[in-house]
Amino acid sequence: AVIGGRIQDQTGIVQTFLSYNSSIGLSLSRKGEEGLLVLSSRANSSTTDEYACDPVTPAAKKLISGFPWVLLVRRGNCDFLSKLENAVEAGYELVIVYNDQDDRLVPMHGGTDREVDVKAVFVGLSSGEALKANYLFAHNPTAQVTLTPYYTLPWHMYIVPFLIVISICFLLMFIFLVIKKIRRYQRRRRARLPPSKLKKLKIIVYCDSDEF
Repeated sequence: AVIGGRIQDQTGIVQTFLSYNSSIGLSLSRKGEEGLLVLSSRANSSTTDEYACDPVTPAAKKLISGFPWVLLVRRGNCDFLSKLENAVEAGYELVIVYNDQDDRLVPMHGGTDREVDVKAVFVGLSSGEALKANYLFAHNPTAQVTLTPYYTLPWHMYIVPFLIVISICFLLMFIFLVIKKIRRYQRRRRARLPPSKLKKLKIIVYCDSDEF
């Protein structure tokens, strides 16, 4: 199923992204999984390798915050199961695999009954590139990645459209009341005799002695 994730730092939620839950490994908890993002690299090698098809550089010790490390892996060169198994062997609990071609969300199937003790999601190319460019722990240590079993939007994406709708409703009500008042005034004006006709009316003066 299409789910979601978000990035937040000390200022709050700064970005959200769509993801696809993996059928390999463990399910995400209801409240989501938080962690700090690191890029996959080959163990005991200075060569850049984001594919995790070979043994991965082991996860560092958890920080005082207690957040686990989230391994960012690029799709391709081997199957999903191999990537996740290498991540588990390196001590990672959470994995994000991003598409190496486009923004399509691809379900991750293992094609085997082997159990993998890891929680993983799949994201599109643009989401993966944004994560890699802006939210790796090495460059942005305050950024936290949260993988959720549902898609969430920042609060301002709810409140802004709501306020716009409410403002439009109040504006329409105001316009309606103004038009209604103008029409009522016009009806009263039409019900009155014009001054030219009022002058033509006879004026009769009555005295106390007149019979009524």
